[in-house]
Amino acid sequence: MTDSMKEELRKAPFVAVMLDETTDISNVAQMSYGASKIRECKVFFSHLSGLATFFSRSAKRTKLLDFICQHRLPRAAPTRWCFHSRLVCTVAEKTRELREVFEHIVDHHTEFDDETVHCSDGYITLLTSFDFSFWLKTFHAIFSYSDVVFEILQNKGFDMQFCLARVDQLQRQIEQEKGNFDSVYDETQALVGPPRGRGAQGDVRARYRELHCSVIDSLLTQISNRFSDHKKLEFLALLDPQQFRALL
Repeated sequence: MTDSMKEELRKAPFVAVMLDETTDISNVAQMSYGASKIRECKVFFSHLSGLATFFSRSAKRTKLLDFICQHRLPRAAPTRWCFHSRLVCTVAEKTRELREVFEHIVDHHTEFDDETVHCSDGYITLLTSFDFSFWLKTFHAIFSYSDVVFEILQNKGFDMQFCLARVDQLQRQIEQEKGNFDSVYDETQALVGPPRGRGAQGDVRARYRELHCSVIDSLLTQISNRFSDHKKLEFLALLDPQQFRALL
């Protein structure tokens, strides 16, 4: 079959291939959307989006963010693949500075409106909560792998086989994150203390381990489903001009 296709390509006066993909918020192409089907992740990403919205709605808040963090949060765009990834990365790297922003607002409450003070007080609690910190660490690690693959898939210079190989590598890397649960849990506990509230009953560590594995399994399923048909397009490598010249 491959030889006959090469022969047809050699004889053809021209070749045209048109491909199209539509990706929206309901598409499983969005990893964070797939994970958000799990309640704890849904809550985490809703809080995360709320952080971005909090600053985008007020020039005064944004000015304070610029002064203390010297880095803005990504503009809210939940339908974009990379929005949650960039937001996770920024919040993970600027957690301490964000707390300073919210603490400044609460300490200088007379300079801000009631909504700003109320939200800031809540975000101080959020940034020091075990749940939020645990998922922030978890997704920061996962997105550090997926961002690399995302950039590759957006680059038209890479061939199909190379891209699919990197997707396979991404799946292996995410699978390996299951083995990092203990370090994520222990680092989170050392940073903000043990889990508190209604979820801190029974074997808490085992419950978080189960959730951690469930999230990773969900992401792997999303990736597998998303790229399951792409191997059928490997024949498009025959249209690569670099490879086509070798046939002449």
